[in-house]
Amino acid sequence: MSCRLFGVAILVLALCAAVTAQSLSVHHVNVGQGSATLIVGPTGKAALVDAGAPGQGTATLVPLLTSLGVSFVDYVIVTHFHNDHWGGVPDLLSAGLGIGVVYDRGTANQPGSIGSYLAAIGSLRTTIAPGTVMDMGGGAALTCVVVNGNVVGGGFSDPTQGAQEENSRSIGLRLSYGGYDEAICGDLTGGGNNTANVESTAATSMGDVDVLVLSHHGSNTSSNQTWVNTLDAEIGVISCGDGNPYGHPHVEPMARFLGNPATAQLYRLEMGSSNAGGTVVNGDLRITTDGSTYTVSGGQVPTVTYNVDSNVGPPPPPPPPPPSTSLTLPGDLVVSEYMNNPAAVPDADGEWLEVVNTTASALNLSGFVVRDQDFDSFVLPAMTILPRGRLVFGVNGDPSENGGVSLDHVWPSGSFFLSNGSDEIELVDASGHVLDSVVYDNGATFPDPTGRSVERSNLKALPVASNFTLSTTVFGQGDDGTPGAVNSADSTGPWITLTPGGNFGLGTQVTLTVSAGVPLAGRSYLLAMSECAVPGFPLGTSGRVVDLCPTPLAWYIVQTPEIPGLLSGFQGSLNILGVAVATIQVPNVPAFSGSTFHLSGVVFAGAAPLGMWVMANVRAVLHCPVTEPGLRNL
Repeated sequence: MSCRLFGVAILVLALCAAVTAQSLSVHHVNVGQGSATLIVGPTGKAALVDAGAPGQGTATLVPLLTSLGVSFVDYVIVTHFHNDHWGGVPDLLSAGLGIGVVYDRGTANQPGSIGSYLAAIGSLRTTIAPGTVMDMGGGAALTCVVVNGNVVGGGFSDPTQGAQEENSRSIGLRLSYGGYDEAICGDLTGGGNNTANVESTAATSMGDVDVLVLSHHGSNTSSNQTWVNTLDAEIGVISCGDGNPYGHPHVEPMARFLGNPATAQLYRLEMGSSNAGGTVVNGDLRITTDGSTYTVSGGQVPTVTYNVDSNVGPPPPPPPPPPSTSLTLPGDLVVSEYMNNPAAVPDADGEWLEVVNTTASALNLSGFVVRDQDFDSFVLPAMTILPRGRLVFGVNGDPSENGGVSLDHVWPSGSFFLSNGSDEIELVDASGHVLDSVVYDNGATFPDPTGRSVERSNLKALPVASNFTLSTTVFGQGDDGTPGAVNSADSTGPWITLTPGGNFGLGTQVTLTVSAGVPLAGRSYLLAMSECAVPGFPLGTSGRVVDLCPTPLAWYIVQTPEIPGLLSGFQGSLNILGVAVATIQVPNVPAFSGSTFHLSGVVFAGAAPLGMWVMANVRAVLHCPVTEPGLRNL
């Protein structure tokens, strides 16, 4: 729920106050010609940004983690798919390191050379998006500012328009704790050597920082003048290896950084090239901060303490717009059915797929993309899909030729194909966020029929093989399928809605109505709240995801759902009509003005504990104070 403060926000401030005396540490790890940064938050949460080349996980990172007593890394972020950044990840998993989630840039033009990485991370993989916030505990946060050329706030630089596309797609992160800020951006490009100038587009959103890791090991593809001036960092870090064949670090980026009036020091983890500039660490560089000062140490360099600069970051972003067709999350639009191998007509005429809007709001699909993970794609025109509505896209709009399908949109000739054996179907919104990704596999786990469509059983569950089956309904000229109609194998269950009411101002009451639309007397509901909605809570074997970030705030509410006068209303039961009304007091605390939270939850099929099969999950995004807040439901 997005509201400028629920009573739980008081809890957030209390938790933050309790840990302000703790420190955050950043270890810029010397992995030679590669990159790896280990972050340990004030409460012990850990994040690893890149892991060096193959073998560095075993040789360098595992000993470091062991020495620090870190046995579980909450977040691994692979900035892009070059093996000097992802190569150590399989080593860590082979060594038995516990990992919560592995974020990467997703499947757009994904190279074929990352098989060992994909095999190692398996289901841990999650595609990151601009604005994704990774809670590091104690008020520290790691935020994705840019990925695939898409910048938080809406900017875009096309990574395909220039050399070194893979580098241009790099994830750019901002680490923040109190007044301390650091930018870590993989091999992000800034226009040098005919690369895409992503840096200039992302610079304002990244904002002023204290420490900047010079991208691409100090290459002249990166660290352009706009980037250096806008980020205005005091400390620079270059991760490069001695004797590297690329001449890293190059003269130009070092000169730009050292020429900035704010610069206090530039550190090179190894010497790298013979180009002059900066100080060589010959080891790991550690930065420790309490949010007010930060101390730099390690290798052969003297220990120095700096004050954080007075500009603690870019101006706060404007409040999010009311929920609309442009606000989409994974699972809002899903592939519900596809016909990849018709029998009644040739493939060239009879291929089609169906999509479903799983939200309670109409979606304008203008600019949405349907694609595979190779080169096939088409862009949708301005067209509306109704709440819980279905649309069918196909290759031939003539029902007499396509097997009897009535299409809502014909994709351009030659633009998209559904292979008979194995292929992918991805739905991507106009901002580049992947909403659904079905990867069928030539019959290995997915159905592989001829003359029958493949149907999604549960529209609210993940696109895994076990959630797809064969249609049993005949349509048109004799093939099996249900284009434009409810799937023959549908097991979705009732759609649960969460409706907000009242004036969401300070000191007022929030009224939330949970409704299943069908009699579900006695079914329990549980709501929780978080500062963000993605990547979401996976619910065990149910295949569902609740749209909340797994932050301490969310976990606290789930584990302690009833505190009189503070959290009452976050759990309860539906009445005989399948309805429940929860009233929650908004505290009159001016400091909460402008805060944003997300509320989501589950309705249980029975008396199952959290993580078992659930009837449905609900989502509402509220913006306060407003007379009639907008809402989004699932």
